[in-house]
Amino acid sequence: MFDEAEFEAALAGLDFARAGSLLSSAPADRHEALAARVDTARRAAIDSANALRARIVDLGQQERYLALMEIAANPSTNPLLDMLSGPARQRSDIYLRETSHWADKQRSANQRRLADARDALDALDVDLAKAILGRVDSQFLDEAGSDERDRLILEMESRAMELEELTGAAEQVIAAEKPARRKRWHRGG
Repeated sequence: MFDEAEFEAALAGLDFARAGSLLSSAPADRHEALAARVDTARRAAIDSANALRARIVDLGQQERYLALMEIAANPSTNPLLDMLSGPARQRSDIYLRETSHWADKQRSANQRRLADARDALDALDVDLAKAILGRVDSQFLDEAGSDERDRLILEMESRAMELEELTGAAEQVIAAEKPARRKRWHRGG
């Protein structure tokens, strides 16, 4: 018995071998039309895979890693690339791996920046901490990293207010302790 839903799912999932095997149970009057659909879908998928490969190579040559990350995250990317022959697939894989390494570097740099910001706050250097936190790229933070960044921002603001209060109090003490200037008397005359 021909299962049309399974046939459609195989086509949608780019499983053309499965779709072809389901054709054996298709009614004779629909067999030719369904076989043509499989062939048309296979050709369209190969064209899409070649276009995707060209896009990956183009973006990789331009070092546009964020766009490549979006492509790599798309669930249809790997099934399409699996349809390509060895050399065509390998070039795409190289750029996608390079993108993965780049993203790992960005994540490591963010972790290092968060640690540096923590050290700057511990040293009461609020301006340095603010500058370092400004360089943290939120796209490459996991949930724990985002929470740490938010904690550091709150702590930085708190320390900035504390330093302002301490500076104001110190200025008042210095002004109160400063000896009064002697007035010079001028002889009139």
